[in-house]
Amino acid sequence: MRTIEETRKRWDILFSDNDTPSDLRAALQSEQGGNLCNDGLRSVCWKAFLLFDGLDKNKWAPKLDESRDAYRALRDHFLKYIEHPDDLESTVDPLADDEQSPWQTLRHDETLRSEILQDVDRCLQENYFFQEPDTKSKLTDILFVYSKLNPDVGYRQGMHELLAPILWTVDRDSVKPHPGGHDANKDKNGPHIL
Repeated sequence: MRTIEETRKRWDILFSDNDTPSDLRAALQSEQGGNLCNDGLRSVCWKAFLLFDGLDKNKWAPKLDESRDAYRALRDHFLKYIEHPDDLESTVDPLADDEQSPWQTLRHDETLRSEILQDVDRCLQENYFFQEPDTKSKLTDILFVYSKLNPDVGYRQGMHELLAPILWTVDRDSVKPHPGGHDANKDKNGPHIL
């Protein structure tokens, strides 16, 4: 993680005259802009090109908040009964073989998460970041939500290896919160979207 001061310097260089993703693309294609997205702002560039394309910079923060809220809502929805199985109210016998039973859905979801976690546990074992419980949880949750949203694709072995470098980059580009409770990610004058 970088400090807000380090990130603000990079941010100012990257976005000094680039108000739109189109301006940013042009700057990156120029000789001087070659490595700007590689220097601690790669995830910001990804967001600019994939999530904010066509949006004014002032609308990036609300769009990012909206996207994060949508993910949290999906995560909470899909993990509700996995995290709190006692909340599952059903008149159906939990041991019944009925495929429509919410208990069957819960068992299928638990099996899917266990399959994902098995792969996540083997992910980049030489890198301490990927052995941290918080990282494993994030990888598992993201892949589980993806598979629930895309049942035609589901989870496939190797998806964790595609997600790992993305999570690594986003984590490395993140900004440390300021001491004293000020959230650097919410700073209105700069790198809010980190």
